[in-house]
Formats: sequence, C-alpha cells, structure tokens
Amino acid sequence: MTKDGFGNFIVHEGCFEITGVNPDESRNDPQNANSVCIDYCVENGITYAAAISDRCLCLNSLPSNKLADDQCDAQCPGNIFEEGEACVGFGCCGSEINNAASIYQSVPASRDKNVNKSKKKREPN
Repeated sequence: MTKDGFGNFIVHEGCFEITGVNPDESRNDPQNANSVCIDYCVENGITYAAAISDRCLCLNSLPSNKLADDQCDAQCPGNIFEEGEACVGFGCCGSEINNAASIYQSVPASRDKNVNKSKKKREPN
C-alpha cells in the first residue's frame, strides 16, 4: 500500500461526481498530484482528498454519486507519465469533462483493517 507524507496508508475511495460539492478546504496548484493533495488535506485535519486537474479539494465526507473508475482518467499535472501512457486509479486527477474527482483517504496504519492482519504461526516442535 502507498503511504502519505505522514506515514499513513492511502486508500483510493474511487471516482466521484463533484457537482454541487462544497469543499471544507481547497487550493489550486499547477503541479497538483494526489500525494501533495492528500498531505495538504491531512495537514488541515480533513479526512478526504479529492484531486481534479490542478484543484485539490478537502472533504469531511464522501460525495454521494460514485462513478466508474474509468470516468476519472485525467493525469495529474504533477505526475510524470510516459507519452501515450493511460492514467488508471492512483495517480489520476479526476476529469473536468465528467466533473469528477479521484478521492483518497489517509488512514493511520493502526486503524486500517486491511493492512498487515497476518500473524506468525508457531511452528510445531
């Protein structure tokens, strides 16, 4: 799993329509990238980071209209992609055409139910 700048795990919540969404905090950054947006939201004590092109929106709750992940296929301006490389999942910055944002949550490792659940088994003597 990917970690943010604070050592927390980053969970990709998916692609969401953001029409009518009022962010709790936001900023524009011509070099926007998901990791930068997530760190900005965490610094401001906000749960979700929504990246769409050069905008970073910080939300305390998820929008209600979840879209298919392929609706958020725009490359983040701060990420480096090879020519012709498609953007899928982490690393995408939503889509202005679909008014959609790729939304991520920063989860402390101690709270993430999916991280490192395995326990070592004792070997029989």
